[in-house]
Amino acid sequence: MFGFLSPSLYLRITPSDVHIRSHKDGTLWHDDAVVAIGSPGPKARLIAIGAAARLAAAQTPGAELHGVFDHPRCLLSDYTLAEAFLKQALYEAMKTHWFSPSPNLLLHACPSPEQLQGGMTAVELRALRELGMRCGAKRVELVQPIALSEAQIAELLRANAR
Repeated sequence: MFGFLSPSLYLRITPSDVHIRSHKDGTLWHDDAVVAIGSPGPKARLIAIGAAARLAAAQTPGAELHGVFDHPRCLLSDYTLAEAFLKQALYEAMKTHWFSPSPNLLLHACPSPEQLQGGMTAVELRALRELGMRCGAKRVELVQPIALSEAQIAELLRANAR
């Protein structure tokens, strides 16, 4: 019934960075695809994401810096860290809204040429879709790894908002 209230977000993931764009107001969030975690192991805790993670890892004893989308063979290097990163990124991208229902995500995975050899597998596509859902998305639509112009992105966002 209230589906029209759900924002439509374009989320582009590359091995080095993540971009989030809103359909309604065109706001853009962009940061490095790295996380800083403290006390490695089963009780690891997220300290910071993006550029702030680099600073936090340098200033916090025992903290480690991890790239969440830079595995040599596939876009996801650590599902749990990727989920924590995207949850925080979506929160930061949407925190300007006083009421933030679950967004519709247009997830554009852009692996490096080395990661893309042979194309993305069904397992990778499913993991990306589930990653979007676990981060709170109402609906996730995947865009195949092709270059998109600004006009194509805007059209996909309009179509996804319906």
